Amino acid sequence: TLQESGAVGRCGDVEVTVGPDGSIRQFKNRFWPQGIVADSPLLQFEVTEKGEKVALELASIEIAPWHDLLITLRHPNGDDLSVGICLNEGFDGMHVFVSSLLTNRPDPGMQTGLMMIVHSALQGLRVVADQPLGQQEIKAEGTYRKKYPTGDWMTSPQWFEEVEHPFTGSSFVDLQSADGDRGMLVTYDRTRQWFRDGDSVKCLLNMYDPWDEDYFEEITSSWFHFVPHGGMTNDQRYRLALEMNRGCECTIVGESKRDIPARMSGPSTDQENVAVIAFYREMESAGREVSPFAGEGMGYPYVLRLLELNGEETEAVVSVPGTVAKAVRSNLLGEPEGHASVEEGGIRLALKPFEIATVYLDIEEGRKQVRDLDAHRNIWAQVHREGEA
Repeated sequence: TLQESGAVGRCGDVEVTVGPDGSIRQFKNRFWPQGIVADSPLLQFEVTEKGEKVALELASIEIAPWHDLLITLRHPNGDDLSVGICLNEGFDGMHVFVSSLLTNRPDPGMQTGLMMIVHSALQGLRVVADQPLGQQEIKAEGTYRKKYPTGDWMTSPQWFEEVEHPFTGSSFVDLQSADGDRGMLVTYDRTRQWFRDGDSVKCLLNMYDPWDEDYFEEITSSWFHFVPHGGMTNDQRYRLALEMNRGCECTIVGESKRDIPARMSGPSTDQENVAVIAFYREMESAGREVSPFAGEGMGYPYVLRLLELNGEETEAVVSVPGTVAKAVRSNLLGEPEGHASVEEGGIRLALKPFEIATVYLDIEEGRKQVRDLDAHRNIWAQVHREGEA
């Protein structure tokens, strides 16, 4: 609802309060009934031009299509930065869509670009971020030098930027209290550059890189998802980030008269801390440089890769579509490390903490069907003759 003092949005246990200046003054859910925002607003935006921080003033707060609330901030030159907020039933957080136009190019470098600053009531902040096949606490204590040209990228004199407390996250950053019992998970749509600033963090939304010479993208857009939470395990963070950023699409085309399975799905595990991270197919010839080869004799083996997320020794059963005639466990090079146990419920595997496990599979229903194309030469040859006519 819009009010003279700003706006308030509610959906289930989630409540977002926006002040008259367009800043998010409070953000509550069932894990943070008192709110996760303290003295500073949840989000602030800054950009540096000609050595000065540019102030973005509120232009409007409105209810708009595709957003529960749309906040527009205005640059002194008339450029807009829009913050769209969406709340959904059954979701403990809020979705934030940020779009910006910068016709004035920011000063060169990472720390002068368009930044989104995230504040919270968390004291003694701990930061957990993910990278491919892992996640860990990030200290972000260093200062590093980044080199740039002053003009032509190959021949001009160069200078160095002092980059303070940088870190990256592939799909999420989890801001936690000092004891790790509570926090706020921030997931997003691509790998992001972040910086730590005391008990706050900054996300780089756009920048001018002098290595690109005159090239600069004026328009940018980004999705973020903010989820205040209680204690959260690695697998919960992983799955929530995956759910937020890789939604499923389903198309129903009506009844099929063909003989297809009633249920079509990929592999799945019976343990929450074990994730299926890859499922693909190889030709047996792909292992010609590996001897012995885990997929030997399978022709076109399927390759299944799993990841243990929580640092726990685990025995997992992996359900695989179809009938598994053979399962061979391998290392990451495709060299066999023994047969996997195939049983009625699937494939049983023992995993070590944080292990990446690879299994080569011979699935009977998925074996290659060899067709004698020469026996049907008259069909495809006739098609070519008609095309020429």
